[in-house]
Amino acid sequence: MKLHLCFPSAIGISNCPFIDEIQGPYKEIISKYKYEDNGFCYESPHLKKEFKKLNNWIQSELQEYVKAHEYTDEYECKESWLLDYKRGSSQDKHNHSGFMMSVLFFLEGHEHDSELTFFNPVEDMMNPLNVTPQNRKGEKTNDITHQSVFFPPKSGELIVWRSYLMHGIQPKIQECKRIVFTYNFGRK
Repeated sequence: MKLHLCFPSAIGISNCPFIDEIQGPYKEIISKYKYEDNGFCYESPHLKKEFKKLNNWIQSELQEYVKAHEYTDEYECKESWLLDYKRGSSQDKHNHSGFMMSVLFFLEGHEHDSELTFFNPVEDMMNPLNVTPQNRKGEKTNDITHQSVFFPPKSGELIVWRSYLMHGIQPKIQECKRIVFTYNFGRK
């Protein structure tokens, strides 16, 4: 039988070719910013000239994502912020309503730490896979049956998705750094 994937949700992944060049200097810049107790920072990296190289690269990678979808509008960053996750901090399941695409860039991340989780936007109420909270992570699924997908934090990795996708991060369990730049894009 031939299967047609009619309503897939695409998540784009790119690796920054110059992460080794920017990681140290960018960490120095953001170390001077004010952060809330949970690691959230209201600074807007998309407006800072110090991050121009990263912002230009992110915009070009976003264009690849847009092109793959055959969207014809132009998109620009409408808001951005920083997160320096502390041990125990997390992000509840949420989406970025009001935007078209969202981007997360790991300035620093370590693969053994808590993963970024995306949730299937089509909830199958009949649960033919018999998925329970106890076996969710060990479930045997494929591209047409995933109920959630997991992305470990990796330094220099960029993740792009449609903003309607629900996502979240389990509580951070490691002491290692996890520094994230987050952007939301809308039509120009």
